[in-house]
Amino acid sequence: MILGDPNRPPYAAQPPKPEMTPPGCAKCGKEMQLGFIADTDHHGAMAEQEWAIGRPVKGFFGVHASGRTYTVRTYRCTQCGYLESYAPSR
Repeated sequence: MILGDPNRPPYAAQPPKPEMTPPGCAKCGKEMQLGFIADTDHHGAMAEQEWAIGRPVKGFFGVHASGRTYTVRTYRCTQCGYLESYAPSR
């Protein structure tokens, strides 16, 4: 699985990403908190989850994206625990 920009060194500093205004919870209306759903690379290192355009492509080391990818931003309701995810444009 290839996550992020394959031309960027794996441990390069990440540029800050603009954050959207936290939505209100769709279930109970309370405040939501930004976080992320942890994913792992083939070495077991933690990474941010990504959404990819198109179908996955099978390769020797597993599945990789056939098109552009977007980092997934996930919000969790502080009251009921509901999760809501977005894949905003970079």
